[in-house]
Amino acid sequence: MKKYTILMMIIYILSFSINLIPSIKHPDLNLTLMNLLVSLLFMIATVLWVKAAADSKWLKFLKSIMAIGTLSGLFIFIMSLVQHITIEYLILDAISGIQFPLYVLFVAPLFGLNFILNIDFGMFSLIMSLYYMALLLYLHRPLE
Repeated sequence: MKKYTILMMIIYILSFSINLIPSIKHPDLNLTLMNLLVSLLFMIATVLWVKAAADSKWLKFLKSIMAIGTLSGLFIFIMSLVQHITIEYLILDAISGIQFPLYVLFVAPLFGLNFILNIDFGMFSLIMSLYYMALLLYLHRPLE
């Protein structure tokens, strides 16, 4: 399990570093096939990591990460819908400041998939929350 975790960390850093700037600059900066491939690699590695760790001591940690990923995608999507309102209300503006770190941590490593979808960041975050939710549901399945 330790080697899966180390490999997952390396793939996360690779995906994060390649997709960070395009995810922030989208749609002004075009995505490339490299962004798509590294995001697919990260997605596959995450699925394999979850599958390998589902029966180990990492289960609570993984459930937490996948739950935070799911909620962050939903939060980013909701904040993108009410973005025009946040400017008028200080409290909403402060709350919307939380979305950027969540976006960078959970959505940016997978942003290369937007090479195919070509949608705005809010809708893409919602789709990625479904991905994290599917992994979370897998972790909550009854063990054989």
